Amino acid sequence: MGSLEIIQYLIFVFPLLGFIINGVNFRKSNALVAGTIGTSMVFGSFICAVLLFLKLYGLTHESHGEAVAISWKFFDWIYVGNLSVDFAFRMDQISALMILIITGVGSLIHLFSVGYMSHDERPFKYFAYLNLFIFNMLLLVLGENLLITFIGWEGVGLCSYLLIGFWFSDPKKAAAGMKAFITNRIGDAGFLVGMFLLYKFLGTLDYAAIASFTADSEIGANLSLGGWTSPATLIALALFVGVTGKSAQVPLYVWLPDAMAGPTPVSALIHAATMVTAGVFVLIKMAGLLLLTPEAMSVIAYIGAITAFMGAFIGLTQWDIKKILAYSTVSQLGYMILAVGVGAFTAAFFHLMTHAFFKALMFLGSGSVIHSMHEEQDIRKMGGLKKAMPITHLTFLIGWLAILGLPPFSGFFSKDEILYNAFTSHHGSTFLWIIGFITAGMTAFYMTRLMALTFWGESRVSKDVHPHESPISMTLPLMVLAVLAAFGGFLGIPHVIGAILPGHPGHWLETWFHTAIPHGEAHEANVLVEWVLMGVSVTLALISAYVAYSIYATKKMSNKLVTDKFPALVSLSSEKLFVDEIYFSKIINPLIEISKGLWVYIDVELIDKFVLKTASFTKKTGHVSKFFQNGNLQNYVLLFSLGAATVMAVSLLM
Repeated sequence: MGSLEIIQYLIFVFPLLGFIINGVNFRKSNALVAGTIGTSMVFGSFICAVLLFLKLYGLTHESHGEAVAISWKFFDWIYVGNLSVDFAFRMDQISALMILIITGVGSLIHLFSVGYMSHDERPFKYFAYLNLFIFNMLLLVLGENLLITFIGWEGVGLCSYLLIGFWFSDPKKAAAGMKAFITNRIGDAGFLVGMFLLYKFLGTLDYAAIASFTADSEIGANLSLGGWTSPATLIALALFVGVTGKSAQVPLYVWLPDAMAGPTPVSALIHAATMVTAGVFVLIKMAGLLLLTPEAMSVIAYIGAITAFMGAFIGLTQWDIKKILAYSTVSQLGYMILAVGVGAFTAAFFHLMTHAFFKALMFLGSGSVIHSMHEEQDIRKMGGLKKAMPITHLTFLIGWLAILGLPPFSGFFSKDEILYNAFTSHHGSTFLWIIGFITAGMTAFYMTRLMALTFWGESRVSKDVHPHESPISMTLPLMVLAVLAAFGGFLGIPHVIGAILPGHPGHWLETWFHTAIPHGEAHEANVLVEWVLMGVSVTLALISAYVAYSIYATKKMSNKLVTDKFPALVSLSSEKLFVDEIYFSKIINPLIEISKGLWVYIDVELIDKFVLKTASFTKKTGHVSKFFQNGNLQNYVLLFSLGAATVMAVSLLM
């Protein structure tokens, strides 16, 4: 076995081993030991990911820009009829970057958790769940086919449920875990239907084979026949149902804000950097199929735009620091889905990467604040934390600048590339750009509001609370992520800027996209339009940020102009558009009542009574027949004799 093969095995073995070691010691309470084991195992997996990435990067250059991949098989798996599925893995450009994000950001979040969970009663169980999550996430992104992806897909869903409800003794936290689990199961049903349809029409679940089939002009034409009822459309929409659950899109986004009930590092890892982006990843992998169905692309784009707008609108008035970041995550995921819908697959993946950096940073920053504030999460009870927590403030500031989309921070490059494609792509439209543009303005406002009420202005901290900077195990990950949030955007710098910056990095991903989707992202670049759109977007972000700063930091402006004139809008935002209430009143409660009716009238009154009466009849029949079947030989002889005599008597009479 060569060194490459060993690395290919170890990238999975490390987190799985960490899960087993921590899992068997789940009753112990030494957070340092549990964290050391969990963090070192994920870091070992990160080293493997780096080595695999370097190997693939070298192969790409040797192939002179052609897309390449590293494949390996563990064992033969399913061979039934025409279905053949190997338990095999494949690393291409996008999965190579994904495993770096998963294990790299995952290592930092594990390290942060050592300090954050230092006083918890069950640290071994916590780190076991985190390690299991990393293992399943690697299955998801490295799987050679959709079936292995689905194993990881369900695995991360299970880990999400376990970690959201980690503090299960609190009924609200337990309910939040259940809500996430059930909501995702609804989406997963659609994902399964999509896989069934793929096998029906293409006879394979292998990513490379699917890409090859969809790139074939004749097969592609057959898959596209029928418009809204074409095989391509049905498959794409079914898979997208699964994506709306996992990546928190309308109408299945409602679980993610409640998922903040779990420990804050969980929010950073699962609900910002990795799991929630799994749906975006799968859509990008299926890009060739999506381009065969403009109908599905349109649905995806508009759902993404609506989700981005709704998340930002609700985030405007929330007071819980983690809920604000949660709705921000919903909104940013909407941006990624919008990019996929307009055919900007490179931009979608680029934003997935930069978002992992700055949103993980901000979630961990909020965790540092919550840890310092003795679990207080209401930003109205904070303020002036800049002095007490200088490192947390500075790193959070960098994350804020990145999500605002100000140059040269990472969010600027990815967000503006999405807006540019929404405006210029033949799959996009002016309306989609307007929605994205307004959303960018709202994002700048509510994130500045969060920044001002938490770190700036006068202190509103209770006298019983003494804020302080977090330990090095928590601040070190913040500093590393701050560097990535600040400079990560240069990994995918737009050509319009790259042209004036000698030696700028090339778009390494483009070799994969040009091979996997040869007819994708083909619209004429307009340098002037790109510069204008970037300028307008940055200007709006600055204006929105200034207004929020003036209202919540310097108090030079009052928000009463809005709250007094538009109370209905403020109420809609603060009450989260009443979506949960509508779901309960129109869907959940009616289903509960129908279920009760089915239980009373079908189960109890019909089925149970039928079964009980049948049993009663059988019992009564048995009481009668037991006289004849009592095991007494003399009775049997007597009955036989009586029977024989009766037969003879009847015969003589006839």
